[in-house]
Amino acid sequence: MPKVFMIGAEENPCLPFIHSLAEKGIEVHVGSFKKICAGFFSRFPKKRFLYPSPLRDEGGFVDKVSSILKDGKYDVTFVFGESNAYFVTKHRGAFERYTRLPINDFDTYMQCRDKKNTLKAAQPAGVPTPRTWFPDEEDIRVIARKVTYPVVLKPNVSVGARGLSYPVCPEELVNSYKKTKERYGECHIQEFIPPGGGQYKAEIFLDNNLNLVAWCVYEKIRYYPPAGGSSTLNRTANRRDILELGTKVLKEIGWTGVGDCDFKCDPRDNTPKLMEINARITRSIKICCLAGVDFPYLLYKMAMGEDLKPNLNYKVPVYMRYLLGDVLWFFRSKDRFNSKPGFFESFFRGYSEEIFSLDDPLPFFGFSLSIAFEMLDKEARRKRLR
Repeated sequence: MPKVFMIGAEENPCLPFIHSLAEKGIEVHVGSFKKICAGFFSRFPKKRFLYPSPLRDEGGFVDKVSSILKDGKYDVTFVFGESNAYFVTKHRGAFERYTRLPINDFDTYMQCRDKKNTLKAAQPAGVPTPRTWFPDEEDIRVIARKVTYPVVLKPNVSVGARGLSYPVCPEELVNSYKKTKERYGECHIQEFIPPGGGQYKAEIFLDNNLNLVAWCVYEKIRYYPPAGGSSTLNRTANRRDILELGTKVLKEIGWTGVGDCDFKCDPRDNTPKLMEINARITRSIKICCLAGVDFPYLLYKMAMGEDLKPNLNYKVPVYMRYLLGDVLWFFRSKDRFNSKPGFFESFFRGYSEEIFSLDDPLPFFGFSLSIAFEMLDKEARRKRLR
């Protein structure tokens, strides 16, 4: 029986991978640095392993995971989560002695992890982006005098809306830049795209020869924080134009496997503009599986060297909700009673939930417990409720 290991059982996207591969008769083992997490509560994994947090003990993480992989003789190992993806890619050589890793090399990975690199790669690919300024190339005071406000200040490396701000005058931009850089590292400034055009995610699968195998695009109907952040209600959409733009930039970078491209449509000219590429398997990958695109099995087959047959079809519309984020959206959004579909209406439409499923309900409770413990930590609570 084939056997796989999953690093990052604390991350939501591990769940559709667990379900997809276990249903195909593949033995699944999972690991995490958290004793209580969604993946550990799933009924499908045969074994569960603990290892040190890569953020707190990088060497211990590498040693323990290497030992697990060596003893387990896994056919393929998958990685979930921002920090896990970074450290596994960084130490790829230590792990690939024992298993197949369907991840990109470190340089390619950093092309997507660092938004500055991503935005610069979009230019030769002919993919539109918001107008952008880089303070490490031009003095922030010069930039502050020539941009039109408000602007968007973003760290080059971040997750979700962390570090994001909207300065409305030169003085605020200069001050915010200094504080954000000190906390998150180098930043960039972008023109503000007004609301009304829609936000989309394009999930695109390219094989090792950069051939297109599968794709799916969905609209972020609601997100948290309401001003711009991670999606809480998604709906698949027919937007081939966005998929083609995402494919262009991923090919320009040389990204293989599942690529996640964020686009925002500019209502001033109806142009989809690339905001970022997430250098990891993202939370909402489950909606693609629900729409008939089995990214987990495709990634497994690619790692095993099996033939991949292109199939660009997916179901529309398919809805998926992230309940915790949607509740936070409801309490923070001014449009809580005007959203279409409505917040309460979403409970009665039979929409799928990102974590909960009837055939494997316990991960939802494992996730809820982990969040409850997380809320006891002041810094973790601040990040979660930002």
